[in-house]
Amino acid sequence: MEQNGVHASVIGLNTAMAPLGILVAGPFLPRLIRKLGTRPVVYGAVAFDILALLMFKLFPSLYVWFPLRFMFGIASGALFTVSEAWILSFAGEGSRGRVLILDGTADAALHRHARVAALDHRRLLPRHQHRAPVIREGG
Repeated sequence: MEQNGVHASVIGLNTAMAPLGILVAGPFLPRLIRKLGTRPVVYGAVAFDILALLMFKLFPSLYVWFPLRFMFGIASGALFTVSEAWILSFAGEGSRGRVLILDGTADAALHRHARVAALDHRRLLPRHQHRAPVIREGG
């Protein structure tokens, strides 16, 4: 985005939309899960996250990305919350700490692997595909 003339503060605000979505939706999530059930919330969150990822690619507009990142944060936060509760519900009293540590370690390892793969993409893609996607402010 910076290469396309978007100011760093606007990039920062855009990046903050996902965590803001998590914070805003967090207090309402338990009620939503009680009302709809765990499975529909998970399926809906996964479906929206997939749709959002496609929309990021289809609509490279900063104005679209602000609400999209906010909603992506809500859906991703819902998935995280439900998965953590689900993992804890299966862990016994004596193993809950170990289960959480293993889950956190696996989560961190997967995120690190994804970041390394993203940074190392230049070795994986043909030379002409190294360019960043074009993002234009204003649509």
